[in-house]
Amino acid sequence: MYAHVIVDIAHSSVDRVFEYRVPEGMELTLGQRVLAPFGRGNGVTEGYVVTLSLDCTYDPQRVKEILRKEDPFPAFTAEQMDLAKQVAEVYHCTMSEALRLMIPAQMRGQRVREKRIPVARLVMEGEELETLLAYTQRRAPSQYATLEMLAQVQEIPSGDLYAVCPKAKSGLAPLVKRGAVVMEEKAVRRLPFGAGRVVRDSAPPLTEQQRAAAGRIAVAMEEESGRVFLLHGITGSGKTEVYLDAIGRTLNRGKGAIVLVPEISLTPQMVSRFRSRFGDTVAVIHSQLSVGERYDEWARIRRGEARVVIGARSAVFAPVEDIGLMVIDEEHEQSYRSEIRPRYDAREVARWRCRAAGAPLILGSATPSVDAYYRCVNRGEMELLTLPSRIGESTLPRVYTCDMREELMAGNRSVFSGKLSELIRDRLDRREQMMLFINLRGYAKFVMCRGCGHVIKCPHCEVSYTYHRGRNGDYLRCHYCGETIPIPSVCPECGKAYLKHFGIGTQQVEEQVKERFPEARVLRMDYDTTRGKNAHEKILGRFQRGEADILVGTQMIAKGLDFANVTLVGVMAADSALYFPDYRSPERTFQLITQVAGRAGRAQAPGDVVVQTYNPDHFAIQHAANQDYAAFYREEILNRKIAQFPPFSVFIRGLYTGEEREVLEAARRAGEACLSLLEQRGIEPLDVKQGPAPMAKRGGEYRSHVLIKLMRLPGLETVLDELYRILEEQDGGSRRPVVEVDPLSMF
Repeated sequence: MYAHVIVDIAHSSVDRVFEYRVPEGMELTLGQRVLAPFGRGNGVTEGYVVTLSLDCTYDPQRVKEILRKEDPFPAFTAEQMDLAKQVAEVYHCTMSEALRLMIPAQMRGQRVREKRIPVARLVMEGEELETLLAYTQRRAPSQYATLEMLAQVQEIPSGDLYAVCPKAKSGLAPLVKRGAVVMEEKAVRRLPFGAGRVVRDSAPPLTEQQRAAAGRIAVAMEEESGRVFLLHGITGSGKTEVYLDAIGRTLNRGKGAIVLVPEISLTPQMVSRFRSRFGDTVAVIHSQLSVGERYDEWARIRRGEARVVIGARSAVFAPVEDIGLMVIDEEHEQSYRSEIRPRYDAREVARWRCRAAGAPLILGSATPSVDAYYRCVNRGEMELLTLPSRIGESTLPRVYTCDMREELMAGNRSVFSGKLSELIRDRLDRREQMMLFINLRGYAKFVMCRGCGHVIKCPHCEVSYTYHRGRNGDYLRCHYCGETIPIPSVCPECGKAYLKHFGIGTQQVEEQVKERFPEARVLRMDYDTTRGKNAHEKILGRFQRGEADILVGTQMIAKGLDFANVTLVGVMAADSALYFPDYRSPERTFQLITQVAGRAGRAQAPGDVVVQTYNPDHFAIQHAANQDYAAFYREEILNRKIAQFPPFSVFIRGLYTGEEREVLEAARRAGEACLSLLEQRGIEPLDVKQGPAPMAKRGGEYRSHVLIKLMRLPGLETVLDELYRILEEQDGGSRRPVVEVDPLSMF
């Protein structure tokens, strides 16, 4: 027997199958990980079995032999092997890089295994046990206490035994010698949810709108056509209950389901809700799990013990067999696209898996991406399902737009408009909760000298430092490379002591809340406060239990959270992202404001939202304040059509990083080669930019790019593939070129 193996080396020169002999007595199946000698030095290398054959295509005498298999079961399903091939082809990576996406990273190199603990098990019984109990009661009290405990439970982890019966520390070993007790090792699961029990609940009756959406999804399940749905439901309309209904139907059909959520802050509430409905058949996968927890959850899914998977982007590759449904909640989120190689889009990968399995895919959002909505209503690539009303007696919140220019003219120099201050005081008096959103962590956005206008920038990144306050004093930090410096006493440019911080961050909002409303209990949720394990869950848990009146946070608090007692939301700086040099800035501004506004008034008490802005007439802010997605989409899609931005065009970008001269030369060569190819194909680009990137330096390295804008025409995919290869093959810079189609960031 011979095995065709992909070696776990991410290099194009070895991106092919290698043939190995399977030793006598070794049973191998497709998808198993193996160790095998590789190369001239026969270094031991991990690999993945992709096919098995009785015949050898090389000289059998020269074919090397597999050393051993790494796991008792295949790491990959047959469906995952096919998926990896598609990922490698579409996202221009090696097969080994694609296969690595399917397993926990620490499995490679055997850096994680199942956890095993010593367990004491009573094997003596009957008269023999009674005799020993009588003897030890008189002569060996510690053995007697140990035996008495084991007689009640039969077996128990030794650590637990010592905790409940301290005498067992001296009494257990003699009992093992006597043959009354045996010590064994047993595998135990590391629990990502903690050890608490789940209170099961039952499905509530669906509303008429929910039943209509659920009915269409049920039909698609029966058809097994792989249909894609765009579930557009306003905030609080009950999209999650539609997901739960569809998953219940999926499990009843004997199939599995995968649910993707965009951010770790969504997971605690959502996982709790799903576990309450489906119990221990739910597994969770996200980056905040420990190495062991992540492995155990993956193994449960691979063994078929968990049939519902909830997780962030990487969960799209979970080894669920016989997929019957996939759900992508908050489908508009950028976090579904990977920023490291392979640069996959989880939404597209989910489409492939559902199409292959004939399973429905649900893309849910209160603010669908412009691209998804266009593909749905203009191209007919998806079926639109709508939930236009909130559940029960709750209604959309009242929204007040506050022009901060007028506040300033009236003498208000605080971060709170008069209306927001008034409503915060009102909610504190009524013992209701509030959320204040500002999408910048730290204390202030930048520090500038009022004498010469110099802004203090990170020398490694050429962007301004962010002002932070800490226990040991104030400091400046670069949010790109992490560089931290003390606050200078004078301007480094002109030497004058006229430095002042500008803009507001979460720390400043928290500080000013405490100063103005000293009786308020305040929590802050941003990257700085959520670095510890389970930090998200702890903060949200405290807020859920009513231990705080006000939650200040970044976009972590903007989506998917549901607190019945929150009746006020303040959007502190609604236009902070509006004028970023990116055509998607209006869309992202609309989405953030709409999503965070949707946290208010989700129960019976009515909600209020205060949107503070210096641009109250901008269409994105006006439509967000009115919670009117349709009006926003009509205006935004028209603007994009006029300017020929996606979805009417396509961007492709090659980014080169390293020494300044090298990356400029690489961008020049790449740009010339791309233009030559387009001329040969008779294609006139809409725009071409080559040279320093907008962020010309980051982490101490220079950055140059080629950015090409093309009209979206039939047959463009082939041209994009050719351009991709040209951009990636340019030799320049210290790092591999980053090539993206419609890049996440234009910086």
